Amino acid sequence: MPKVAAPRLPAAWSHRAESKRITTKPSFATVAERKAENLRRCADRAWEGGQFAKAEAFYNRSIGELKICVAGSCHVRTYSGLGNLYRFLGRYRGAELSLRTALRAALGTFGDRAQETCAVRNDLAVLFKYTGRFREAAAIFHRLLKLSTSPRAVEFLEVATIYHNLGGLEHARGSFERAERFARQAIELRKQSHGPNHHAVAEDAVALGAILVERGKYPEAERLYKMALRTFRRKIGSHRYNIAVALNNLAALHQARGELATAKRFYMKALALKTQLFGRKHVDVALTLNNLAVLQKTRGEWTAAISYYKEARAIFEAVLPPDHPKLIKCRANLAKLLHEQALRNIRPPARKDKKERACAMR
Repeated sequence: MPKVAAPRLPAAWSHRAESKRITTKPSFATVAERKAENLRRCADRAWEGGQFAKAEAFYNRSIGELKICVAGSCHVRTYSGLGNLYRFLGRYRGAELSLRTALRAALGTFGDRAQETCAVRNDLAVLFKYTGRFREAAAIFHRLLKLSTSPRAVEFLEVATIYHNLGGLEHARGSFERAERFARQAIELRKQSHGPNHHAVAEDAVALGAILVERGKYPEAERLYKMALRTFRRKIGSHRYNIAVALNNLAALHQARGELATAKRFYMKALALKTQLFGRKHVDVALTLNNLAVLQKTRGEWTAAISYYKEARAIFEAVLPPDHPKLIKCRANLAKLLHEQALRNIRPPARKDKKERACAMR
């Protein structure tokens, strides 16, 4: 039986395959960069799935691979991803170090006005807001807003994101009227670009709702919270944190209305979700503990209030700088409550009748 020759590729194909094999043989740096990028994507997926320790490990492995590579886009994405994860976990010192490394890489790779550089600057400004560095955050946000709305702007950050962040910053500073204006601009722009049922619109709604509660606009705030919760619950695994934030804010709304039992129920749900996500030592957990302390004092349950304040203070002191407004307020509220309790205890006790004294002596 005659031997059949194996089919051959056309000459042009053979040449192209051989040429590709020879000329694109990857260097060690290229292989490392590809591996780093794959690890970064694994980190992003782990974070989205709530596997925070696994995400951190993947980011750090990616950084290890990048040590032999020239700084480039993968450096920017990996360090900014790790920085945002650290900020989310309340590890603010590590977050700033990672984000500053990302910013240096972005400036060297893309330049000062590039979209990638603006994105890292935005992340750094959000971190500054969380750590109480409001002036630095405001300067960055307003610069980004100017760049994004200039006639020659092409690929800067989504303007709605900057308005959202400016609203959050003014809320933290106590400028509620300005905060409401920015937050409303954010939600309107986001609806135009994403539609009314997108999770980003729901996040904007929660942020606006918190500002409206401060301004006494309770019905609209409640409507926004309930709409946001419906959106988040459609994909509950990816939005447990957002659900916890919405529940905490809904509790604050009921507390402001004087509906204390309902407020406590929502605070406890938010606390359970946050503890499940982060453990008991996270700054977001401390926020809900502080709110519970305020609520329990209002209800006359001073012992529980003191316990919640002390736990919240310990977390704030471990994470926040000493001049952060949240830490200062928590310390002041606890000191005031302890002083009031001391004044209560030194008042002369009511006179007991003979039967009560006899029972006490036994």
